[in-house]
Amino acid sequence: MKVLLVEDHPTMRLGIKAALELEEDIQVAAETDEAGTALDLARKLAPDLVLLDLRLKRLV
Repeated sequence: MKVLLVEDHPTMRLGIKAALELEEDIQVAAETDEAGTALDLARKLAPDLVLLDLRLKRLV
């Protein structure tokens, strides 16, 4: 499963990524802290799952 991780807090993003990477069938395909970049990555990578912080500091 390819995951796109969108989180603006670096410590939180690292923790979530580390937890996800413990699973053999999950790959963090990309990560970002910006909504605009997340949209571009979602279009480009077509991830199976997007984990999105609903309260991003920087919006489009």
